[in-house]
Amino acid sequence: MPMLQFCAGTNDRCYECNNSGPADTKLRTCSRCRVARYCSPECQRKNWKLHKLSCNDHKAIIESDPDPTLEDNLKLFLKWLDHWKDAVHAWGILSADLANQAPGYLLNNSYLLEIEKRRSDKHPTRSKFIVARNGMRTEAQMREEIMRLPNSNYRAQILSDFEGVPRDPRMLRVTVRWDTFYSNSGDYPVNLFPDTASAFCNPLSAESRLISTALALTWRNKFPEHVRTGNATGYVEVVQKLVQDSKILVDTALGVD
Repeated sequence: MPMLQFCAGTNDRCYECNNSGPADTKLRTCSRCRVARYCSPECQRKNWKLHKLSCNDHKAIIESDPDPTLEDNLKLFLKWLDHWKDAVHAWGILSADLANQAPGYLLNNSYLLEIEKRRSDKHPTRSKFIVARNGMRTEAQMREEIMRLPNSNYRAQILSDFEGVPRDPRMLRVTVRWDTFYSNSGDYPVNLFPDTASAFCNPLSAESRLISTALALTWRNKFPEHVRTGNATGYVEVVQKLVQDSKILVDTALGVD
């Protein structure tokens, strides 16, 4: 059974410095796992201490499994994640309702997304899947999920790799699961929302708590629809509009021109 773990970062940002690199060049890809990306050899070397904990040789995984459909399924999963990695992290952050959580909430809670392949193959890659189940899970709940896996060796590997994602009170850990494929990663709200994260992640602000509540409700109502329709960038407009609308309402209430 295959298990994939992706380190913090996205398909268009360097896993070490979080920059996208020069506009006219593509990021370097780790030749072993074909997932981690870097803007320079220096960043790749610096990141190896972390990345080596989760760098899986996909070729070896495929060759060790007799299932003839495994390679095609793996490619489909990776392609889908290339489209959706930023969006999954972003919607996960919205689901966490961070402004209304206790300090240290992210140390013991992570976001789980389970997807299912649509029956029809006519859909483009970014809309090949639908949401089966998703939401924040405690550490204990994630362990329970993993412990249901019947293969003991596979179960131990999944648990080890899940625990290998760094814990940080500012970082959301994310697990994406399709059948026997797993992706574990993490990212910071400020990376995905550099201009707006402070507007809905500040527990000391009443306005931020209200915005956070509204965004969590929007996640519940909109995320499955966005996945079904392949709208991998829709979260940007959702957040910008809600934050802007809230500021207008506050300014109006305060009489600010």
